[in-house]
Amino acid sequence: LARVNEMNGNMLSDATKFNTKVGATMQQLSKEWFGFVGKRLHEDIELFHAIHACRSLPDLQQVYTLFWQDAFAQYGEQM
Repeated sequence: LARVNEMNGNMLSDATKFNTKVGATMQQLSKEWFGFVGKRLHEDIELFHAIHACRSLPDLQQVYTLFWQDAFAQYGEQM
């Protein structure tokens, strides 16, 4: 019986350590993801400001080009 209790205690201890590591990893991933989403939302808002400031078609094309270049680069980095 003492051996069974010891084995159960070891399994419980190992499971607790594993759950702690998984929890910390998930917390870090969530932090990074929400930081990325926040940054992209900020970029989206800035896009509307930049579009509003455009005075010509080339200005508009440049704003969209820069927006999408940055977006693709940031999504690529995040992956």
